[in-house]
Amino acid sequence: MDYFFASRDKVRRFGTTLDGTDLDGLRYVTRERALKDGTPFFLGSDMRPLEPHCSFFFDLAKTLKAKSLQDYTYDFLDYSDFLESLAPPSDVLSATEDDLLA
Repeated sequence: MDYFFASRDKVRRFGTTLDGTDLDGLRYVTRERALKDGTPFFLGSDMRPLEPHCSFFFDLAKTLKAKSLQDYTYDFLDYSDFLESLAPPSDVLSATEDDLLA
């Protein structure tokens, strides 16, 4: 799982228009209802958004500041790594109470 944090500054600094498109990246990320800076998003190996991870953090982003989102993201990644280290491995959607008992 890859993860990234939304950043308008990075789009301003590094954003370029892709050949064959007329997408204005800066206008896209500054539009109404765009992701707030610091909002994490998670991608699978196919580079598609992972659910329910993305939806959960998008909902949190409505009320939390970027630093809190970052802290929650790293806690979530630690939790996800812990579940993957179990025998047999588990994930966020299939974890049971027994998986969480130390």
